[in-house]
Amino acid sequence: MAIINIKKQITYFRQLSEQYNIENVRQQLVELSKKRKDKNLYLAVVGEFSSGKSSFINALLGKRLLKEAVMPTTACATYIKKGENDIEIDVEFSNTKFHVSEQNTEVLDAYLNEHYDILNQDIQSLIDTLTSEQSVAHDITSLTLSIPDIDIPDNIVIIDTPGFNPGEISVQNHFEVTKKVVEKYADVAIILMPAYQPFSNSLKVFLQSYLCKYIHRCVFVLTKGDLKNQEERRMLYEFVQSRLSADFGLTETKIFCESAITMLPVVRIPDNLKEEWDFWRLEFCKFKQFIWSYLARQHEIILSEHLDNLALDLVKELQSRLQVKQMEFDRQKAQIDAARVPYIRALTEDLILHSETHIATSIERVRSELKAKIQTEMTKCLSSAQENFKGDSALIDFEIKIKPMLMADVQERLLRVLKAVNEMIISSVQGTMKTEFNKIQQEFTRHYSMFPSLQRKDNGMELTVNGIDISEITFGDTVQVLNKEQTKENKMMAKQFGSMAAMVAAGAAIGSIVPIVGPATGAIAGFFTWRMSKYNNIEKVEKEMHLSVKKAMEEEIKTYFLSAERNMEWQLSELQCRINQTIEDYANRHIKKYGDSVEALIQQQEEASKTAQQNINAIKKVLCQMKKIEDEIKYNLLELKIQK
Repeated sequence: MAIINIKKQITYFRQLSEQYNIENVRQQLVELSKKRKDKNLYLAVVGEFSSGKSSFINALLGKRLLKEAVMPTTACATYIKKGENDIEIDVEFSNTKFHVSEQNTEVLDAYLNEHYDILNQDIQSLIDTLTSEQSVAHDITSLTLSIPDIDIPDNIVIIDTPGFNPGEISVQNHFEVTKKVVEKYADVAIILMPAYQPFSNSLKVFLQSYLCKYIHRCVFVLTKGDLKNQEERRMLYEFVQSRLSADFGLTETKIFCESAITMLPVVRIPDNLKEEWDFWRLEFCKFKQFIWSYLARQHEIILSEHLDNLALDLVKELQSRLQVKQMEFDRQKAQIDAARVPYIRALTEDLILHSETHIATSIERVRSELKAKIQTEMTKCLSSAQENFKGDSALIDFEIKIKPMLMADVQERLLRVLKAVNEMIISSVQGTMKTEFNKIQQEFTRHYSMFPSLQRKDNGMELTVNGIDISEITFGDTVQVLNKEQTKENKMMAKQFGSMAAMVAAGAAIGSIVPIVGPATGAIAGFFTWRMSKYNNIEKVEKEMHLSVKKAMEEEIKTYFLSAERNMEWQLSELQCRINQTIEDYANRHIKKYGDSVEALIQQQEEASKTAQQNINAIKKVLCQMKKIEDEIKYNLLELKIQK
C-alpha cells in the first residue's frame, strides 16, 4: 500500500472541520500543516528538577549554555536551535516581547533592569538570567535561543521543558506545558531519570497522568550513570524495563545510561572518572548519533500519528453530532407523531373514558350510601308510624292528628337522607370531577406545549354540581282507603236499615257510644252500628278496619320512600350524564381548536425533519469515508513503524 498523502488528507479534514464548524480540529489542522511544512526535527527533554536536565542538554549542544538552576524556574518551554552567525534571542513576557542579537541587547537589558533590577554583563549572563533567574523566568511565556556554535544538526530543535517536582515548588502549569510540547511539537521526547533514583513515584504519576498516550515517542535516559558500576547499571536497565512493561505495557523500549559531564569542558577530570572518561564520552557520542537518526525516522511517523489522532478526534466529534442530531430527529418525529390529531383524539378518548369511569365509581358510592340510608330511615319511619297508629282514636283522628305527624316524620327522615346524599355529592363526586378535570386540562396544556407558538388560551371547564331534591308525601292513598271503607260500609248500612232515617237513627245510636269528630264520624258510627247489629261484635269490626287502614298507611310510606329513592337515583344519573357531557364537549372543543392550529405547524416540522434526516445521512456517509481513511492511516502507520 502506498504511503498516505498527508497533504490531501489535511485538506479533506479541513473541509469537514469547516463544514461542521469543529473548531478544535480546525486548530489542530493548522498546527499539523505547520509541522508538515516545518523541516525541523524537535527533540523534547523532560525531567524532574535535579535530574541533570541542564547538564544533559548542554552535553547534547556540546556547550555550557544553560545554567543549572537551584530550583525550578521557567513555566514555559525553551527552544534551542542552531543559529548562523550571532546568538539571537526571542523572548516574550506577558505584556511585551523582544528579538535581540548578541550585538544588540540594550533594549532587553533595559527592560530587565527596570522591572527586575538586574544588570547583565554579556550575552551569556543574559541567557542565564532568562533561563535560571526565577523572578524573571517565571514571567516568560516563550523563549527561543538561536546559538551558532553548538554541536547539533542544522534542522534539530531541542526543547527544554519546565522541570517539575512534587511539593509546593511544583507548578501545575509545568505539567500542561510539557504535555503540550510532547503532544503537538516533539518528534521524540527524552525522559531523564537520575541513576541514583530511577523511576521515582512522582515521575511515574506524571507519565501516567500526562504522557501515557505518547509514551511510545519517548526515549529513556538514566543520567549520571558514572555514579554506578557496570553491574549496577545492568540492574538499573532491568528495573526500568520492568517498570515500563508493568506500568505502561511497553515491551520494546529504548533505554540508555549516560554521563553528561564527560561531554563538557572541565578544568580537571575527576579522579574517579579518569579510567572511564573516554568510555562515557564514546557512549554519549553514540547516543547523539542514534538520537539524530531516530528523530529523522520518527518525523514521518509522528506526522502520521498526528493525522491518525486528528481522524479519531474528527470521527468522535462527528459521531457525537450524529448522536445529537439523531436524538433530536427522533424527538421531533415522536413529537410529530404525538401531536397528530388522530393520536390526540385517541388519547383524549382514553382520558374521557378514564374520567367517566372514576366519576361513575364516585356516583355508585353515593347510590350505595343512598340505598343504605333509605332502608334505615324507612324502617325507623314504619316503626314510628306503628307506634302512633294505635287505639280506637287512631282511625277517627287520622286526618287531624296522625296524618300530619306521619308527614312530618317522613319528610324529616327523607330530608336527612337527602342532606347526607348531597354532602357526599359535594365531597366525593365534585372532588372526583375536579381531579379528573385537572388531569384533562393538564394533558391538553401538554399538547400545546409541544408548539409554544400557538400560545393557547383556555378558560377551562365549569360545571356546578347541585344537590338533589324531593317532593312532599300526602298520604292520599291512606285517605282513599278510609273513604272507600266509608262508602262500602254506608251502602251496607243503608241496605240493612232500609232508609236514610234508619241509618241516621243507627248513627245517632252509635254516636251515643263513639264521639263524633270531623265529617267522617257519622259514616264510621253507622258502619259500627251496622256491624254490631249484624255480628254483634264491635271489637272485631274495629280490628278489621284498623288493619286495613294500617296496611294502606305502611304501603304508602314504603312506596314513598322507594319512590324518593328512585327519584334521587334518577337525579344522580342525570348529574353523571351532565358531568360526562361537559367533559366530552370540552374535549371536542379542544380537538377542534387544536387540530385547526397544529396541522400547519406539523407540516413545517415534517419539512424540518426531512432536512434533519438528510443531515444525518450526510454525516453517516462522511463517517463511512472517515472509517476507510482511518484504516488506511493506521495501516500505513504500522508499515512505517515496521520499516523504521
